[in-house]
Amino acid sequence: MRPPSPRPEGEIPRLPPPPWGLAPTALRCGDVAGAPSPAPYEPIAAVASCWSGDPDIASAYSYLRPGGTPADRDLLATPLAPGLHFAGEATWSAHPGTMHGAWWSGERAARRVLDDTVLDDTAQDGPAPGAFAAAPGGLVVVIGAGLAGLAAARLLADSGRPVVVLEAGDRPGGRARADTSLGVPVHLGASWAHGSQGNPLVEAAARAGVRTEPTRPARRPTVVAGRGVLRGAGLERLEAARARIEEATGAAGAALPAGAADQPVGLLARGLVEAIGRDEEDRLVLWSWVRNEYEALYSAPVDDLSLRYRSEPYMLPGDNLTVLDSLDLVMADLARGLDVQVRRRVRTVEALQTHERLEAPRAARRGAGAGARWLVGIEGGASLAARSVIVTVPIGALAAGRVRFDPPLHASVRSALGRIGPGTVAKVAATFTTDWWAPHRSFTVVSQPRPALPVWFDVSELAGVPALAAFAAADAVPALEAASPGELITVVRDVLRHAHLGLVLGPTDFGKLGTSSSKGLRGRSGQ
Repeated sequence: MRPPSPRPEGEIPRLPPPPWGLAPTALRCGDVAGAPSPAPYEPIAAVASCWSGDPDIASAYSYLRPGGTPADRDLLATPLAPGLHFAGEATWSAHPGTMHGAWWSGERAARRVLDDTVLDDTAQDGPAPGAFAAAPGGLVVVIGAGLAGLAAARLLADSGRPVVVLEAGDRPGGRARADTSLGVPVHLGASWAHGSQGNPLVEAAARAGVRTEPTRPARRPTVVAGRGVLRGAGLERLEAARARIEEATGAAGAALPAGAADQPVGLLARGLVEAIGRDEEDRLVLWSWVRNEYEALYSAPVDDLSLRYRSEPYMLPGDNLTVLDSLDLVMADLARGLDVQVRRRVRTVEALQTHERLEAPRAARRGAGAGARWLVGIEGGASLAARSVIVTVPIGALAAGRVRFDPPLHASVRSALGRIGPGTVAKVAATFTTDWWAPHRSFTVVSQPRPALPVWFDVSELAGVPALAAFAAADAVPALEAASPGELITVVRDVLRHAHLGLVLGPTDFGKLGTSSSKGLRGRSGQ
């Protein structure tokens, strides 16, 4: 139901630029902000994700930095030592940053464990990924209960292998779990299934009774703060300019010779915006569209994203699907019957065979079977010996050394970790008294300075009440994740005040509204 009737025709009044900025405060990720709702755009309550601020995760989903290549992802997918494997979206080069990529990476690691292997351990700089010969197996420890970890454990258990999943958090699901702190389910991480054909997530959702629907083609109005909705000839001119920027960026990336130095996509895109934009307002809108494309869709700050690999593939055949019910139902079905131990933060993974000085406690060895090769150290002093270990810790936490490996990871693996960026995206969800933005399913807000939450989309079907979610990216993320409840409400309200003015109090005929031609925020997931 729409809010009261639109204002009389005429120019939308200019408003002073809103105070978007936030200074970081003490970390309060996951705090829920609530407030009275005197205006339709004032949220009843809001909550922010904390993917970057949580040291056990430290990333949304991954991207390739300048100089990085898909081969870096493939290297991480290679068995790293006898019985040591990585999995997770960052290791699936065909579809990184997706739920199906995470799922398949976990199953790949599990299959390699089932065809377990032995590797020469004589390398001085940690065991290098290499050639293998078959060997028997025993207990498998999976570190992390996101989609990659659960998919790996499910396949192992169904194949008759003993497996334990250790999860640092208080429940399984990783970055795909639903948040219910608003009193209704919202997805602060994964929200879309990218491709309806052959997608294991889609099949699992159907088994769990989770509804999905094809994502409607994006018609996303762009609201310029103090101006209103872009439309008419001005919008057409900007869309043409945006197409020129995309074409030039693509040509520049394709023209880089093999072996030539890469560069950040932002360096080129910024120059193109300056050259093609007719005036400051043009450049403001164009730069917003460009940043939204890379920083929200690919989770990558434009000045740290590879030009050559700026848009890695993520789609399977078929439609993009919006998930309409809690993904927790999928997680519960996937984890059914598995030994998933929560609040078990792994700190170390130590090789037993290459470090004879290490003596696994009898309690740790119990149940591991003969030939345990790894000692998994758990915060608080407990440990568990295992034949094989599958590590599904997100790339940001891995690169930060959240888990210590002994012997250290090979230099080539450490270098690859450095060339894969930990995605910097936060998502905010907010509930309202009415869906005042209808019939629009999504919209963009542009301002100077840049709003902390520029891209918004409707999540009312999932929540069961009027609700929106928005993405923050790059340099806006730390402050947003650290915001107090009151600050979070203020940020949401101030951005949406301008959206409400443009969408509701301005032109109301959707067919006459201008919409950005930038690719709709199709959503991605890390786990």
